[in-house]
Amino acid sequence: LNDGFGAVRVGDRVTTNVDFFERKRATTYSMQFNLGIQRQVGRDTMVEISYLGNLSRKIPNGALQLNQVPPDKMGPGNAQVRRPFPQFGNVSSASAPIGMNNYHSGMIRAEKRFSRGFSFLGSYTFSRTIGNATNAGGDVYGDNQVYMDLYNRKLDRGPDALDIVHRFAWSSVYELPVKPQQRWLKAFIGGWSVGSIVNMQSGGPFTVATQVNNTNAFSAGANRANVLRDGNLPKDQRKVERWFDTSAFVDPPPYTFGNAGRGILRADGRINFDFSISKNFPFKERNYVQFRGELFNAFNHPDFAPPNHTLGASGFGAVSSATAGRTVQFGLRIVF
Repeated sequence: LNDGFGAVRVGDRVTTNVDFFERKRATTYSMQFNLGIQRQVGRDTMVEISYLGNLSRKIPNGALQLNQVPPDKMGPGNAQVRRPFPQFGNVSSASAPIGMNNYHSGMIRAEKRFSRGFSFLGSYTFSRTIGNATNAGGDVYGDNQVYMDLYNRKLDRGPDALDIVHRFAWSSVYELPVKPQQRWLKAFIGGWSVGSIVNMQSGGPFTVATQVNNTNAFSAGANRANVLRDGNLPKDQRKVERWFDTSAFVDPPPYTFGNAGRGILRADGRINFDFSISKNFPFKERNYVQFRGELFNAFNHPDFAPPNHTLGASGFGAVSSATAGRTVQFGLRIVF
């Protein structure tokens, strides 16, 4: 096999796509740093303020299509002959290590050790994740649309799919206090405990892409729309049928790339309350039966998935799915 394998004469119909893995590929690395200050408050409570940074470089970013028509040669007609390798179809570098991400966060955390029947852990995080790499699992909150113009990777830099700016988390357990000498009270309310887990966070970013790529350039990824103004709607104007201002986006002219940035719109956030209540019935010194009831998404709050953000597609701007509703479950445990 040589460099002519699968090639055709320039102008003839191509028959072969080339996929290759760089032999001398760059090694992915990250630089991590943090600073925190802790202070004890009272006998059993701790408060912490911290900063965390993570700079990742040369991240593998999926297959990168290299056989794109250069921007100065984009136009009508036979674009195949204007490609860097006109004798082939797509020429793709597997897992190209060209991605980068910058993560910075500040956190306030408070923790109370279990005493007097009560413990809790609460934290608030303000963070930003900016880069031009995909992120595994990012489609849960935002989208991973990255590549557009191979010759201008600056257009691919923006909020990461997991760029959750605000996040609050809380967990606690409370046991009804009963003194050993209060036997009559212990029989009625002893062994009861209540737990809670709360998660609240802002929405992830997503990008408006066009349904049809009219660049005629065999570009590396989907073309983005042209943006006329800020497409984010105020919270009181967001609806399931129209989550963002759809009129703020239009198709770019033929043979051009759109000017919409990556991740300029925001999806719905997350608000979730889980509660549990349990009662222990001892029948020996170290053995007991526990009845447990749990409520997931106790207030049945709907958290919407990112809306359809493909310009020209049916349901553009509309939300079509949400997180699961309230779930109630009961359990019985025997501990021995």
